[in-house]
Amino acid sequence: MTLRHDVLGCLCGLAALLLACTTGHAAPGTPTHTLARAEAPPQAADDRLAWFTDARFGMFIHWAPVSLTGHEIGWSRGVVTPREEYDNLYLRFDPVGFDADAIAQLAVDAGMKYVVFTTKHHDGFCMWDTVETDFDIMATPFARDVVAELAEACRSRGLHFGLYYSVLDWYHPHYYPQNPQFGGAGEALPDGVEPDLNVYVDYMKAQLAELITRFEPELIWFDGAWESGTWTDERGEDLVAFVRELDPDILINNRAMRGDHATDLDSGDYLTPEQKLGTFNRATPWETCMTIGTQWAWKPNDTVKSLASCLRSLVYCAAGDGNLLFNVGPTELGVVDSEQAERLREMGAWLDDYGHTVYGTRGGPWRPGEWGGSTCRGNKIYLHVFNWPLGQLVLPAYGQRITDARLLTGDAEVQWSQDASGRLSVGLPAEARDPINTVIELTVEGAVNRLAEPGGPVHLFESDERFGAVVSRHARFTTSSVAHWDNPDHHAYLLGGAEDAPEFAFHTLEEEHPWVTIDLGGVYEVTGVLIENRPLYEAKSAGLSVSISVDGVGWDTVWRADDTRRRWTVPITRPQAGIQVPGRTARYVRLRIERDEPTYFHLRSVEVWGNPAE
Repeated sequence: MTLRHDVLGCLCGLAALLLACTTGHAAPGTPTHTLARAEAPPQAADDRLAWFTDARFGMFIHWAPVSLTGHEIGWSRGVVTPREEYDNLYLRFDPVGFDADAIAQLAVDAGMKYVVFTTKHHDGFCMWDTVETDFDIMATPFARDVVAELAEACRSRGLHFGLYYSVLDWYHPHYYPQNPQFGGAGEALPDGVEPDLNVYVDYMKAQLAELITRFEPELIWFDGAWESGTWTDERGEDLVAFVRELDPDILINNRAMRGDHATDLDSGDYLTPEQKLGTFNRATPWETCMTIGTQWAWKPNDTVKSLASCLRSLVYCAAGDGNLLFNVGPTELGVVDSEQAERLREMGAWLDDYGHTVYGTRGGPWRPGEWGGSTCRGNKIYLHVFNWPLGQLVLPAYGQRITDARLLTGDAEVQWSQDASGRLSVGLPAEARDPINTVIELTVEGAVNRLAEPGGPVHLFESDERFGAVVSRHARFTTSSVAHWDNPDHHAYLLGGAEDAPEFAFHTLEEEHPWVTIDLGGVYEVTGVLIENRPLYEAKSAGLSVSISVDGVGWDTVWRADDTRRRWTVPITRPQAGIQVPGRTARYVRLRIERDEPTYFHLRSVEVWGNPAE
């Protein structure tokens, strides 16, 4: 396979494509599918973003010949799979099960409103019929333009369509300097020809002109601008300007330039936190991209997030005034894994009933927290309650009068009150609380036009004095094993409560049922445990359990996680007079991974709450 990296050829082809975009007439040998939207005056930013912020839920698709290996797209090149083998996977790539209509329909069934497809990832392989290189889908035994098929399938179902394109390209010989960790360039340059990043940029622009002209995406999702010494912010600004010239109304994410994806909007239209939920932000549009399993590309027997985790992630994003771009990775046959597909359809069934509390809403007026979150539209506020305190949920003061509260996820009557300061108290019988998300509709006097006071039940223990206080600040802990990543200097952070704690305070070996045991130094009435996991590694703690013991020998398991998340609030209660009250006698608290497959275990921090023993 050869890259067509002749500079003059790239520039001439690019000029022809630009001419086609601006005049509506294709140059000889170029696609005749013109971009009508570019002829109209550009829309204001708010107008361009309207469909995006209303949508709230999209499908991300990472797919390429790497699915033959079951390893991660791009990142496994030269690391897990030797470069030569990785770069030649396309010669065996024949996904005979690929059905663009089936994948687009799955997105519809899931309640998704847009689809973003990876046209070229960091490995440089192109999933459409590009004139710029032979390293593309048409050189595979499959030889079908999957981007063209998917674009048509999405549009025929009313789905907005976007394209992912990696600025980084470890295959192209003019992408320079290359990162040797990932195998180096996939093609050698002729003798006497030196790598020239400008040649690669011309190649990239020609491909983007191709993609935008042929497929008319409403969104371009850049990635891979972080490699120092290769890409610069000036090049990123130029790239964004180039795309804007092709289509002034297209949406562009914030990854054409370096910086924090979650917070920096130096270019583009919206923020893109990755594998973590974005923070409440009504000023700047944002979209969390997250995998439904543990990696972007298909992985055999991958752990799929629970329905509770999936729905709560979606609702938390909407409550923070952001979107969720949820990723699936088709198999080597081109079909979405059956367990992933079933999970998405379960989400769609929930959205059939409660989608009006997500789509077209704004986040707030209460900021999301461990309790859940809120969305609003018109004179309605929708409370989404994930975790209830033992008593009523008390939310910070809100400056508009609430006139009614109605349970949407059942028939029970909501007990509620709003005091003179505007603080809202909401309660429901335990049997009326939905195990995943209790949805309550509030009616406001007039349209919702302000935010509530900041704060709230940061975690559930602070809203009930019966939980006492933190009793683990001076405790000690031991672990089942110690990995070479474990740093003894970080151990103090596990129980120290410092906001600047490192990503993990301890790290075990990869083993079955790893654990950490906390010795409180004396017996307490232990009322709860707050657990914070390392960011981006939520799935590593699947199957987490909490057990307590008086003597460190006999253990009583009091909780086991039914999903994966970054933080858990675990009340430890006992029955008393027909109700649950906080407090079990214990000196030791053990956190353990219960699943039978070997795994690492690491946590960022743990707080044990309690009262003096009686």
